Amino acid sequence: MSSEGYDASPNLGDVLDMMEGYAYDLWDAVFELVDNSVDSFNVNKNKLLKKNKDWEINVTLDNAKKLFRITDNAFGMNRAELENSLLLAQPNTGNGAIGKYGMGLKTAASWLGKHWTVRTKQYGSNTEYTATVDILKLKKSKTNVIPITSKPVSNANTSYTIIDVKKGCRKYGATTMAKTVRELKIAYQKLLNNKKLKLNWRGTELRYEEPPILVDEQKIKQTDGSTKTIRTKYDYKIKQFEINGSKVSGRYGIYKPLGNVGITKSQVPHAGLTMFYNNRVILNRSRDKWPEKIFGNGAGDLARQRVFLKLDVQLTPNALKTDFVWSEYTIEKLEKEIIKQTDKDILNIRKIATKYRTGKGTLTNAQKQLSDADIKKRIESSTVGDALVPAAAAAKSKPEKLTPEEIAELKKLDKKPLDIKINKGQPNVEIYMGDQHKKESFLTIVTKQKKIECFINPNHPFYKNKIGNDPELYQLYMDVCTSIALSKYTADRAETEVSPESFLSVLDIFLRNNGKATE
Repeated sequence: MSSEGYDASPNLGDVLDMMEGYAYDLWDAVFELVDNSVDSFNVNKNKLLKKNKDWEINVTLDNAKKLFRITDNAFGMNRAELENSLLLAQPNTGNGAIGKYGMGLKTAASWLGKHWTVRTKQYGSNTEYTATVDILKLKKSKTNVIPITSKPVSNANTSYTIIDVKKGCRKYGATTMAKTVRELKIAYQKLLNNKKLKLNWRGTELRYEEPPILVDEQKIKQTDGSTKTIRTKYDYKIKQFEINGSKVSGRYGIYKPLGNVGITKSQVPHAGLTMFYNNRVILNRSRDKWPEKIFGNGAGDLARQRVFLKLDVQLTPNALKTDFVWSEYTIEKLEKEIIKQTDKDILNIRKIATKYRTGKGTLTNAQKQLSDADIKKRIESSTVGDALVPAAAAAKSKPEKLTPEEIAELKKLDKKPLDIKINKGQPNVEIYMGDQHKKESFLTIVTKQKKIECFINPNHPFYKNKIGNDPELYQLYMDVCTSIALSKYTADRAETEVSPESFLSVLDIFLRNNGKATE
């Protein structure tokens, strides 16, 4: 019986060549290389900071020439460390390091292109080393030898690592480039707010700006007749606790709705679950992993657009750092523990963010703010604007208008009306909701050439008893009132009298189109 073994060492060129097919996005590859710079700084930060050294990372990408470069002025590598970085699957044992598996440089650089070099000089050294990895040449020659050259450098106090990638595997569209910028800001948000770090993308310094937190202010009348303002900011800390021996801490709350225009003007990419490992985001909404009791089980759940849960954890990231190794702990157990640690308050936060019905009474400013954001977005949609043309054909007359003095008095009741632009301002709709008498009309409408002024009475018995503080019913009521106002606007612009039946036909058109906007 033979006991001879078999040398299963792979050909390095074949291994690196197949990395082009990894399930990466551009930002995933950039993350890996930025992580190496972060680790170089963190492991050696005491030595670097003694010199008051500002830490800088520069990323450049020439799409046309398929060239990529990343440079840093961290600690750099000596010959032995450079050699180790080129080996496959050499774990990083440094404390506080993001990289763990020893694959990031190889996978990222080989995914980006077929020819890459690493040029580095360590702080305190007078020697620069350059390793050249020509994947196609390695594959053809069947050799695993990576050439390393050296040259003397006069200034020992400099330090850097420069990675150049040529023969890029692909070109990147404008959307991919823009999303890469956004993902970089999100992934390194904690480090980018540290003045010691500059991360530059194609010549532009990146800074992370967290969306504004939702703030609610309520005025409470005191027994002495005075008014007290209670201000609630929906941003709460989670005290540190442990799961399976790993420490967890963080914060949760609600972002103020900003709409969904462009990449930087929406709170949505920042909401949801965000999990940090050594100050780097490993898991966020882009990975589509949701604790469903907190964020709901539907893709359109408003909690997923507004509620944020940011956690610092010591769980183990997977090899590609696109998720955690959940065999250690399930996301369901994590959710259960978060609910427990917040004394179920995070579930109440979800109710507020999703306009949960809590009974009759006064709608809070926070709930109104959330609801108004949805109303504005929905009514400004093209489906509502499309109704103006067929509605104009059905309208025939102009009813009487209020006097200027009466309009001025109604406007005094609400200093901050909801302003909605339909058809790019053709017309504008201003909705006032002031403290009118309960006997006043539920809705008063004033139409002008390109403007509609709506005065809604929150003290009307129907509104007070049927709408109350339910944000969903508030939105429905506003939809109906806006449709009525648009119907009157259309009727007022008609040249002939509009019969009640015709007005109902006009109203039906707006209600149908408003309904389409919510489907």
